[in-house]
Amino acid sequence: MTGPFIRPANLRVKPLRDNERARVEAALSKRFLTTGLVPEIVDQPGKKPKTEDEKRKNRLSKALSAYTVSHLCQVPEHDGIASLVDGEEDNGIDAIHLTGDTVYLVQAKYKRGEPDRDEDIHPFVQGVRDLLDGNYENFEENRLFQARKDDIEEAISAPGTKVVLVFVHMGEVIKDHALRVLEDFCREEEVSFLDINGQLIHAALLADENPKEIKAKLTLRFHRATDTTPKVAFGLISAQQLAALYHEHGALLFDQNIRSFLGRNTLNKEIEASLRSTPELFAHYNNGITMICRQLRVPRTKNRPFGQYLARGLSIVNGAQTVGSIAQAIPNGDPNPPEAYVMVTIIETQGAGDTFAVDVTRTRNTQNPIPREAFAAQDIVNEHLRQKLAMQEIKYVYKPGQERGDAHCVLEDVAHALAMFSPEPTDALTKDIGDILNVRSPAYRRLFGSLLEDLQENRSEPERVYRKVQVYQQVERTLIEYRQATLPKSRERLFYSLMRPLTRYWIARRSRVVQNSMALVLSAAEVGDVSRNIEALAPQVLAATLAYAAEHNRGIQAISNSASDCRAIFDNLEKTWRDQQRQAHALHRSLEDQKL
Repeated sequence: MTGPFIRPANLRVKPLRDNERARVEAALSKRFLTTGLVPEIVDQPGKKPKTEDEKRKNRLSKALSAYTVSHLCQVPEHDGIASLVDGEEDNGIDAIHLTGDTVYLVQAKYKRGEPDRDEDIHPFVQGVRDLLDGNYENFEENRLFQARKDDIEEAISAPGTKVVLVFVHMGEVIKDHALRVLEDFCREEEVSFLDINGQLIHAALLADENPKEIKAKLTLRFHRATDTTPKVAFGLISAQQLAALYHEHGALLFDQNIRSFLGRNTLNKEIEASLRSTPELFAHYNNGITMICRQLRVPRTKNRPFGQYLARGLSIVNGAQTVGSIAQAIPNGDPNPPEAYVMVTIIETQGAGDTFAVDVTRTRNTQNPIPREAFAAQDIVNEHLRQKLAMQEIKYVYKPGQERGDAHCVLEDVAHALAMFSPEPTDALTKDIGDILNVRSPAYRRLFGSLLEDLQENRSEPERVYRKVQVYQQVERTLIEYRQATLPKSRERLFYSLMRPLTRYWIARRSRVVQNSMALVLSAAEVGDVSRNIEALAPQVLAATLAYAAEHNRGIQAISNSASDCRAIFDNLEKTWRDQQRQAHALHRSLEDQKL
């Protein structure tokens, strides 16, 4: 939960698109249906059975009500479920939540289309009117309401109680004539009204995927802090504090770092050994760590040897290996931790500009040998993509050191997929993934820069990106299988080892699977289409490469290292394909003429 529904600055009130609706449905299903918080619906004896689709929509409507209460009132999702009165004889009210001196009355409509004044608005208004007037007859058959009747009646009748009507809907915007019914009623009864549309629900669920903010009190020794903004503080922090932070927050502590803790490698084992053997010299041997935070509160008294700092939105952006190694050496709850200190710099980012935190992270890490592609993990486009995929239970891992075992895709997969489907052959034919992931390279700016703009403006969707990734993964798996099936040291094995970028590009140019649908996951039929594309097209690239090698007396390895050679082979493939298309068209026209 991230707080009350906040309308993003670039949000235009309009109906949800199908892919946005699919994300909302997946997120609500994950939270409420899969977990059983909203139970399965059982057909009642003597009543017409509901279809599976009707049952699912009914459960999603309940989930929408519960989520609205949970998010709006900042209460656990179980409390959102407890507020439900949706069911038989609910009199137009789906949820009633009591908090302090406020009563929230919720109606949720999960259906598509425009909320109807007579079917949706009037019943809600009438139900609220009955509730405020103490007319509970229309709620008598509702067991959920009856179980809470006394509490509801007491809350509504208490002096000073504020009543808030919440109409949440996933369809189109409420038309003026229907909206006036609600507004007139609210003026008459002196109650408040909130209109929560599908876009706000989508934005809230997306914001829920943001990493949780870390708030920490830090005690620094021999400390100082600047008076200017953005504030900077520095001093010595105890290893015990750093170990405790890691044990409490884990990898989240390095969320804005270029990479997470990489585990017990040789360097990190040396850090552990240094801490255990000479803790009094640990600060002398260690380079120190850098923290950034959204807001930093400094101690009023600066002349004391110890100072208490309060950091909100804390992240360690340099020194992940130091902190992780310290945590390995100091177990959680260690009664006798070594007395060791580390030099720390804490930098406040609030009010310093949108790119300041990223710039600090990047510059603070340039003194260490870090692969250039690691800096791509700092690009906000990857976090945008991760959040939107996470709504639909697709795990995207893009930072070095993060656990990849259960990931559906990783940064390299996305880079390869974007290059494979790029309109620019230079990107697709790049062999070294490090060149594509170099944030300063033209290829990176073309592929990831345009993706960020498209994601922010909703011109391109994560669904299409993930479809490209799935095609790339399937093609790559199959080409590796082809290589393994060839004879050692054969030209075919060399081809499938070195010429996969060109082969992937040719398949991408001829395949229409990505464009055919906006469904997140490829269907079985689409997977079959990709398989047939590979079977038909990979041998074409092999034949074209061998022909080019023979004509120009070039080896396959030399060809694979030459962008111009690969481009020439691609041009030959394109020419052959166009000639075949013209011949097929001419033959078809000839046959049609013969029929006439």
